[in-house]
Amino acid sequence: MSDFLLDTALPRKETPRLSSFESPPNPALVAEGWERRFTVDGRRLKEYTTLYTALGYEVHIEPLQSAEVGPDCADCRLIALLQFSTVYTRKQVK
Repeated sequence: MSDFLLDTALPRKETPRLSSFESPPNPALVAEGWERRFTVDGRRLKEYTTLYTALGYEVHIEPLQSAEVGPDCADCRLIALLQFSTVYTRKQVK
């Protein structure tokens, strides 16, 4: 997609970018070879687990941590902590 189309659809000034929007991966999991993929609503976990497993990955799910919920989400903190999880993957060793 061209920069023009990208800026038209998602203006850079108005759209949060991952560097400031996503939390860093768990260093202990990274040391074990896991790669942080994304945080997702728990209702979609089975779908992503099935997808990554079919692609030859091991899948590890971590519950969302309190420190990962920013101050803008203070009112919905409990729901976020109960409903969201972070997906980590690593290639299966055969």
